[in-house]
Amino acid sequence: MGVSWAAMLFFMALPSSLLFTYTPTNLPSISFNTSEPFIQTVNQVYKMELDLYKTDGSIMFSTYEDLQTTDGQNISTLTTIPSCYLTSFKQLNETHIAIAAYTIHCIQILNRKDGSRKTLAGICSSSGSTDGPLGVGKLKYPRSIEMDLRNPDRLLITDRYNHALRFVDLITGELGTVISSGFKYPRGLSWVGSELLVANSHYLSRVTWHVNGSVSNVLFTGSTVSGFVEDSFAKSRFNYPYEIEIFHSNISLVADGSNRRLRWLDFSTQLVGVVCFNGENPCLTSSQLPGADRSLLKVGNDLYVGMYQNICKLIDFAVDPFVDKPPILCSNPTSCLPSTQPSIEILVSAGFASGVFIAILPTAIICYFYWKKKGETRPGYVHNAVCDDDGLYRDGYSLPAEQSNRKMDENAYDYVEKAL
Repeated sequence: MGVSWAAMLFFMALPSSLLFTYTPTNLPSISFNTSEPFIQTVNQVYKMELDLYKTDGSIMFSTYEDLQTTDGQNISTLTTIPSCYLTSFKQLNETHIAIAAYTIHCIQILNRKDGSRKTLAGICSSSGSTDGPLGVGKLKYPRSIEMDLRNPDRLLITDRYNHALRFVDLITGELGTVISSGFKYPRGLSWVGSELLVANSHYLSRVTWHVNGSVSNVLFTGSTVSGFVEDSFAKSRFNYPYEIEIFHSNISLVADGSNRRLRWLDFSTQLVGVVCFNGENPCLTSSQLPGADRSLLKVGNDLYVGMYQNICKLIDFAVDPFVDKPPILCSNPTSCLPSTQPSIEILVSAGFASGVFIAILPTAIICYFYWKKKGETRPGYVHNAVCDDDGLYRDGYSLPAEQSNRKMDENAYDYVEKAL
C-alpha cells in the first residue's frame, strides 16, 4: 500500500515521538477489524456476563441502579436499587445473583424467580471494616465480586475504601478479610491459574495463596503513578484500570478506563500493549474509545466493551492488525523495548512495506543499536506515541484531563470515585 509524497512530508514533519507502530511477527498482536454497537443503555455499564438463565446469547449487565439483560435488541430489567451504583454482580446459578450495591456498602442476593432480594454481606447504608457474621461485618464501597476458585462456597469482594480483599461465606454469611495490604482503591478481579489479578488505581496486583497458608499481594504491572506506556510488566503504565478479562491462555485484556484503551498482557513475554481496531461512531475512534471502558466480556473471539450508555461489540478478530492496512496510531511513548536483535534487512523491508521508511528510519537505527548493545532475547518492538487527549469522558461528566501522566488531585479523585 503506497503513501503519497504529501503524506510522507507531513509525517516527516511530526515530532520524533509520533511514529507509526512497527510490530515484528514475534510479538503477539491483538486486533479486531470490525466494531459495531451492540445496545444503547441509559447509564454507564459496569459489569457484564452471559445470562445463564437464557440460551439465546443474552448478556446480563449492571448500571447505575439497574441489573438488566439484553439480546442486543431489547432490554429487560431484573431489579432496581435506586441511586445505588450496581458496580458488579455474579450469577451463582441460573436463579440467584449476588449484586454489589456500591454506595450502600453491602452485597445483596437477587432471587430471579420472584424478584426478591436479601442482604448477603455488610450492613446496607452503614460502612465499616469489621469482620463478622451478617449484621456485624461491614464493607465500605464494595466494587467487584468474584467466585473464590479455591473455595466454591466463598465469594471474593474488592472492598475499595478499606483497600482490602474481603470474602463472604455463602453458607454461613461470615464476612472476613483475605488480605488488606498492597491495594489502592481495588476494582476488578480475574483469576489467572491459581492466582488472582486485581485492578488498582494505576496498577495491577497479584494475590497469591502460599502452601504455608499465608497470602501475599504484590504489584504485578503498572505503577502507583498514572500513565500510558507500552513496555515490560515492570515499565508499563495504566490510568485507572477497571476490569481484567482472560482472552487466551497466556493473554489477558484490561479495560484501561481513563486512558480509554484496551490493553493486553502477555504472560509469556511479560509485555503490555494496546488492542488496535477500526470502527465507526458511536463505538470507536481509531484505537481510543469515546468513553471510559469499565467492563469487558469475551464470547468466543468476540469482545463486548461496556462504556457510558453503550455496549460495543468488537468482532472479526485478526492476529496481525497491520496486514493490508495503513498503520494505526495506537501506541505510546517508548522508543524501544529489549528484543531479539533484528537484521537491518528486516528493518528496511518493514520500513518500505509501511510506506513511511523515512519517518521511522531514525527510531529504527536507534533501536537496532539499542538491541545490539543490550543483547537481550526477549521479544520487543518499536513504539509510536498517541496524540494527547485533552479530556476524559466519565459517566457523562467532563473532568480535568488525566491523559498526559498528570496526577489527579487525590481529593478530587475521591470525590469523583464516590459517584461510581
